Amino acid sequence: MTSMASRWAIGLSALLLAGCFEDPVSSSDEASADTEQTEETGDDLMLGGMWTGSWFYEGNSGDITLQLYHTGGASVTGTAMFTAEEWFQCVSQANVNATLEGDQLTGTLVSGDDEFTFNLVVGGDQMQGTYEITAGDCGMGQSGNIGFMRQP
Repeated sequence: MTSMASRWAIGLSALLLAGCFEDPVSSSDEASADTEQTEETGDDLMLGGMWTGSWFYEGNSGDITLQLYHTGGASVTGTAMFTAEEWFQCVSQANVNATLEGDQLTGTLVSGDDEFTFNLVVGGDQMQGTYEITAGDCGMGQSGNIGFMRQP
């Protein structure tokens, strides 16, 4: 029996030395590096998470927080929460439906009859671009600039 235990120990040692089993520390580090790279390159951008930003229109501005869901591919969904000056209190929350193509995120924010379209360029932990109110009672036709930063 002792020789059988010795053979198992020798066999296991040979497998470990031959690389048949992964080192959990190094494979974890590699997965982390892959995730970081994925979040920063072209079609592989991952936009899920919390983003905070502002919109600007003719001297007026307000804050927007996005909670985005993105598991890869082109579809990005989520929720937008608005904080603004008194004159722009007609929408406090909207659904986000967007498409990611390369570093371009285009989509809509919809709340009841109100609809906003947006076009953003994604660069690392920032998104910047334009918006336009295309339907509803919140100033249809209004357009301006919008920008976001990813939150940890």
